[in-house]
Formats: sequence, structure tokens, C-alpha cells
Amino acid sequence: MVALIISWFSGSAILLPAAEPDFALIGKAQPDEFYHGLGGTYYPLGEQPPDLQGQPKVNQAYVWSMVRAGESVWFGTAANPVALALGGITGLPVPIETEFNVFEFRKSQYPGVSPVLKIFLGDWRPPEIWRINAQGQLENRTPDHPLIQQTLGMRSAGANSQIVLVGGPDLTQLGINLFAFDAQTGAFLDARHIREFSDIRRWITVNDVLYTGTLNTYTLNGGGSVLRWRGSLANPFDYDIVGQLDNEAATVTEHDGRLFAFTWSTLSQTVETVTGARATSPAGVWMSPPLTDAGLTIADRHAWSKVWDIRNYEPDAVIWRSLWMGAAASFDGSLLFGTLQIPGYGAQVLKEEYGLPGSPDLVAESIRKSFRPAAFFRGQLNRQGEFQVELLYGDSPLWTYQKTGNRATWTQVPNGLGSAKFGKAGFGNPYNQYVWSMLPHQNRLWIGTFDMSFILFGNKYVDGEAIPAEIGGDLLMMEGANRPATFVSKSGVGNVANNGIRTMLEDGDGFLMGTATSANLLTDPNDDLVEGGWEIRRYSPNSAATTTPVPLRKTSR
Repeated sequence: MVALIISWFSGSAILLPAAEPDFALIGKAQPDEFYHGLGGTYYPLGEQPPDLQGQPKVNQAYVWSMVRAGESVWFGTAANPVALALGGITGLPVPIETEFNVFEFRKSQYPGVSPVLKIFLGDWRPPEIWRINAQGQLENRTPDHPLIQQTLGMRSAGANSQIVLVGGPDLTQLGINLFAFDAQTGAFLDARHIREFSDIRRWITVNDVLYTGTLNTYTLNGGGSVLRWRGSLANPFDYDIVGQLDNEAATVTEHDGRLFAFTWSTLSQTVETVTGARATSPAGVWMSPPLTDAGLTIADRHAWSKVWDIRNYEPDAVIWRSLWMGAAASFDGSLLFGTLQIPGYGAQVLKEEYGLPGSPDLVAESIRKSFRPAAFFRGQLNRQGEFQVELLYGDSPLWTYQKTGNRATWTQVPNGLGSAKFGKAGFGNPYNQYVWSMLPHQNRLWIGTFDMSFILFGNKYVDGEAIPAEIGGDLLMMEGANRPATFVSKSGVGNVANNGIRTMLEDGDGFLMGTATSANLLTDPNDDLVEGGWEIRRYSPNSAATTTPVPLRKTSR
């Protein structure tokens, strides 16, 4: 499917460097493995035979979570998550080797994955937990605990004045693993496996109360929870369920005296694989009852209401299953939020529903016409407490698929919200697939995207061929909720191999950005190509630094 996705995005243009601000590099993943061909013996970097032909590989790819605790910043990583996502979606992934990355899947010889899981998780490596201390130094705080070897990635990070919690799904996705640290000293406290939930993502603190959203593990039609954390140094893993939703609560944010949860129509991938079940409710927006000074309690668990869902935008009766809610933020009196669609997933849900023909041309057509760049919305509560939504960036009409008997047709249908106020989906860039992160900072809203352009054109970049003028994840800025977004970076905030900005965090007069990449074979410090691996970048919007050409290659710096 990946090759087919690339095939219909063919085309080229002259590569023109653009002027962008300086994005300071704070930290970066380093190569950790010696790669010498698909199915080759696994060697940690430095332990390979001296005459073996190959190259270093960097597996740690995403800053998957980030949180501030006092004067320190904590973040968790994930290794090769693009491969893990493809393994879960396609079911029988075929190993892929390009000039900039490799996904081995079942051919991987990494010894830490059981043969039963290797077809999906062959590219998994243990995730890491890092701290940037008060002196700005990076410290690897990954504990020597057996649950590290059972954690898919550190997708979630939260903190209060006492503890820091970092964790994510376990390898089977039938539970989550959380790791607790003392917020003051940084000392590791304990780890816990919690079977009740199979995913956990973003945290939020409101009135000194810590909340997060989860995916419930044992459900055949979908379900998620909003948790209020009551942990302490003595008992770090104490929580109450204060919200029950129809889907995973992927993002939780506060707006106008309430919590809003933005959902994904997902199940545990293990539950999906074993049972064939799928989430039955569309992704959407849930609203809590009004917050009191004491915060939400277990009495509020069933008092949430669903105020919007993706079918208000998406007209296709099946493709909506592939659209989930992205990042969200309260800004300038409005609630801003976007969508995400995993590349190729629209065609996958159509295939599941209709059994689409498998010829390359027809599959490519279904990929192309079910493809949805990120849409972006503004929501507001009116005086009657009703949640009203306006489309700021989106497409209309959209291709929809209908099948009656043996006859199948594609038809263009208007979206459910009408013309977008400011422009086309993806903020006018069709490669922007996710609204991935958002941060209100200095009376402006900063938006980070996942842009699939480097995945599509990475081989051309390595070969020095003509490619689109800008590749890499985008950073945008809005000066008001009723003003269009402007691009600050179209080229990966300093590294074109950065597919996107996964996390953002306030940092004094600037902010930190945790990046994501799939370029695990770009590791040579002596060539003129950028390097892969996660990065922490810092940007100061009001700094006096002048803009510079985008560093497409090292020689342009």
C-alpha cells in the first residue's frame, strides 16, 4: 500500500530554499544499531564484526510525549512508530527498504520481540525516557525495569508538583505501562501495568488537578475514559474515572469552564485482530459538565455529552471511520481543533466494508479519492450552551463511494459544513495529514503538523533529484481565532527529514518542539544529508535572529 500511496503523488518541482527562522537544536537521537540488510543479524552499534558491510541506524524516531515539571522537562520516545502503525493497519506488512529508511517487519532479527508479534512489531525497540534538567543538560532517565521491555512507546507524559508519569501502551495493546518519578529529585519511584486501558495520550492540568484520556481495553464497539489523577509519592498510580465516552479520549483540553475530549474511533489493535470488531461510533467532541473549584469527580462520570462528530464534515458513509480528532486548544475565546487520517487508512476501511477490487489501478484510485488532508475547525459555546462549529480549513466537494449490487461509483459530494472560511484542507498543503500539536503562546496559537512529503519524496531528496519546494513538517501561527494561519516553517523546523512536530511545550519566552521522523538510515555525519532521529528544537518568536535559508543539506547551512 505504501508504494501505491507514493505512486499517485508523483510529480516534481524545482527545489527552492526558503527563508525561515532559526530553530535551535537542543537534543537529538543518536544511532544505536548496525544495519546490514533486510533480515540481517541484529547488532547494537559498536558490537558488529569489524569487517561487516553496513551502516549505523537510528531507531528512536519520535518525541512521543513531553511535559514540564518545575524547572525540568521530561519526554518519552518511540522507536520506528511509522512501521508499527503500518503493521497494525495493513495486517500483513511487506518489508520496505528505501534510501533513507527501512522497515523489516517479520524479517527483523531483533531478539526482544516474540515470533508471534514480529510480523507487526519487528521494528520495535525499547522506548526511552529523558529529562532536560534545570541546567539544560539531557539525561537519559530510562529505568532498569522489566516493563520497559514491554512498552510500545512513551506516548504519554503528565506531571504535578510531586510526581512525573511517563508511559504508553504495552506491546500486546491489552494494557498500559506507566513509570513514575519524583518531580523534585528525578528519582525513579515505581512502574505499573494497568489492564483497564490499552492507550493513553495527552494530559492537562486545570486548577492544579491533573486529567488524561484513555482507550478502554475490553470493548468490542469502542469506549474511552477521562481520568482524574490522585497519585502521590507514596501511591503514584491512584486515579478516578470522571468521564465515560463512546471512543478513546485522545486529547483533553479546557475551554470556557469545561473539559472537552477529542476522540478516536479505535479499539485495541489486538482486540481488532482477534475478534474482527471495529469501533462503531464516529470520532468527535465530548463536553464535560461545568468545572467547580474541586474539579470533576466520579459523580461526573456519566454527565458528559457528545456535542459534535466527524460526520458533520465527512459525507462518505464509511470513510468517516478513518478520520480521527487531532490536536486541540482553547485560544482567543474559541476552541480550535483539527483532524488526522493515517495515510492509506481511508482505502483500508473501504476495503473492509465493500471488499474493493484489488487491481493496482483500482486500489490507487481508492487511496487517492479516500485521502483526506487535515481539516481545521473553530468551535464556540453559544449563550444556550450549544456547541457551534465553523470550518476554517477543509475541502468541498469530497469524493464518496457507493456500491449497489455489482455497481460501484465515485461521486463528489459537498462536505457537511459548507465552504471553508480560510482555505483548503491541510492549510492549503495537501501533504499535511495531521493537526498534530497546538500551543497558545504569547497571545498567538502555534500549530504543528504531520506532513507526509518526506516519506513520499525522501528517495529523490537523497539522490539530489527535483522534489516539491518544501518538504518536512510544518509550523503555523494564528494571531487570532478569526484570522488565517500563516506558515512559520514549511521544512521541518530546521531538518527536512522531520515529518512533523509531535509535541510542543512552553519554555520561557519561547517554546520547545519535539519532532518525529521515519528516516532511520540517514545517519552519516560526513555526507551532505540531514540526519534522522527525534529532535528537540527551540524557537523564540520575538528573538532578534534573522531568517536563514532552509538547511536542505548540510552544505547550505
